[in-house]
Amino acid sequence: MSFDVTEIDRRISNLIRIGKVDQVNYGISPPKARIWIGEDSKERGFLTEWLPWFGLSAGEDRSCDPLDVGEQVMIFSPSGEMNQGVALAGIFQTAHPYPVTSPDKHNTTYKDGAVVEYDRVAHAYKINIPSDGSVVITVGRTTLELKDGATTLTTPKFEGLQS
Repeated sequence: MSFDVTEIDRRISNLIRIGKVDQVNYGISPPKARIWIGEDSKERGFLTEWLPWFGLSAGEDRSCDPLDVGEQVMIFSPSGEMNQGVALAGIFQTAHPYPVTSPDKHNTTYKDGAVVEYDRVAHAYKINIPSDGSVVITVGRTTLELKDGATTLTTPKFEGLQS
């Protein structure tokens, strides 16, 4: 098998590329995204085929984070073939900055303003939900629901307060 220098250069250039999410399709399993590679001008770049993206875990235990249009990703393409690529999200940028300034806080900040944060120095876990939201915890037949100004506990047996 022989390749000319242009083809080898193309494949090497396509091994790792940075782009921005242009479209996301959640109607297929697994979901896939099309990534815009190149400058923002449509004349100076190209759109990939539908590519899967990395999750933190995809076995018996699974974790998923949806991609946002405009989110910056890195594409890894085996043998430099972009249609075999996989996107890796999580590159912070001006439009989507790093959410905290402390290296001791694990933070997830959501588009609606909700925040889940653990401070490993203060040993404090914080959940902040917008006032029109709720937190629901269910264990078997017991449910605890927290809303702005209201708490509801539904359980077949309540053992009361003890000190």
